[in-house]
Parts: sequence; C-alpha cells; structure tokens
Amino acid sequence: MAFDLSLIRLREGPASSWRGWQPVVTVLAIGAVWETVALIMASGGSGGIFFPRPWKVLLTGVSMIGSSGFWQALAISNFRVVAGFTLAAFVAIPLGVFLGSFPRAAGAMAPIMDFGRYLPVPALVPLSIIWAGVGDLQKILVLFIGCFFHLLVMVTDSIRRVPQLHVDSALTLGASPLRVVFKVLLPASMPQIFDACRVGVALTWSYLMVAELVASEVGLGAIIIRGERFLETDRIFLSFLYWGF
Repeated sequence: MAFDLSLIRLREGPASSWRGWQPVVTVLAIGAVWETVALIMASGGSGGIFFPRPWKVLLTGVSMIGSSGFWQALAISNFRVVAGFTLAAFVAIPLGVFLGSFPRAAGAMAPIMDFGRYLPVPALVPLSIIWAGVGDLQKILVLFIGCFFHLLVMVTDSIRRVPQLHVDSALTLGASPLRVVFKVLLPASMPQIFDACRVGVALTWSYLMVAELVASEVGLGAIIIRGERFLETDRIFLSFLYWGF
C-alpha cells in the first residue's frame, strides 16, 4: 500500500483548536514518564531517594518558596549571572564590532579568539579560586570568561554578515569609516547582536552550574551540593527545573 504524501504538508502548523493544548499534553506526558520511572526505581528498594516522584518535588518546591533561604540563593545566583553577562557584553560587543569592521584586526586576534572559544571553562575554576578566592568575585570571573569569547565571536560574525554593498554605497556617498560603522554596520547587525546576547545569557546560566558547584556557600549551586550531601534529590530536581525555565 503506497503512502499518501499529501497527508503530510511540509512545515504546516497544528490546527488552531489543537495548538493551545500541545504544551499541556507534552507536560502531562513528561509527568507520566517521570512518575513511571520513579515508581520503577522505588520498587527496586531505593524508596524514591535517588529518583523522587513529581508530587514530592512539587511539595518541596512549595516549602522552599516559603523559606527566605531559597529566595536569598535565587537572588545571589541571578546577581552573579547578571554581573558576569553584563561585564562580558560590555567588553565583547564593542570589541566585536571593531573586529568585524576591520578584518585585519580580526586576523591578528584570530588565535586568541579561537583559543578562548574552545577553552574548557571548568578547568579555570581552580585557577579562578587562586586568583579571586571563593566569593562572588570568583563566580563572576568564571561567568565572564565563559561568556566573553563566545559573545565576541558571535558579534564579530554579525558585523561581517552585513552585505559589502551597503558599506561600498556609504563610502561612495562620502561617509567616513567611523560613520559607516555607526550608521551602517551597527544598525544592520543589531538584530543578530541581540540574538547573540540571548545565547550569551543562556551560556552564562549554564556556566553558573560550574561556578557554584565548587566552594559555594550560597546560591542554587549550594542547594544542589547540600542536596547531594544529605540525599535530598527532590531539592536537586527542583534546582534543575528552575535552571531549565
């Protein structure tokens, strides 16, 4: 029996009556799978310690929301992410615009950019502790290094993607190189730079896990460390859920 390809329309979205229920069905399916796996793990004699059931994680979340310690950890982690990303963006965006506008400078910086882009950030944690101790400065330094090089490469590439025709047209009309940068290259690449910043924020959040899991007394990472120490896996799962959302 031949398969009717007309039943499948390329890139066709769901019907309007179904579109609003899709996320709900997905969440319910994930919850069902989670509950099933938790029951299987509990039947093996672990008692749900290693893989908590969804309702237990929700109850733990309700109790944690009512405690001031959770909100303090949340505020500190958010502060570290905002500080690390802001510092990285403050340096990487102007430098990326410059390197994208002047290819010779970008060629000279290419070895440093390539090295930093593939630098394993977790390997910097011991060195950052030696440099800055174990306080907020050390966490922000790790986040800054982790986000900076990726953001620099993306901003530089965004400037390079502007069609050369736009640049040549502005130069033909008598615009100076500096005016071309601020009136042509920067406005044309602003949407891509904004997207790069969105990716940079996500990277900073992912590196927060690395920064806070070592020698951290406060923050979401500290909650995960305490959860591991006392087998409170429901708190670990709750921290993961916050990280995901």
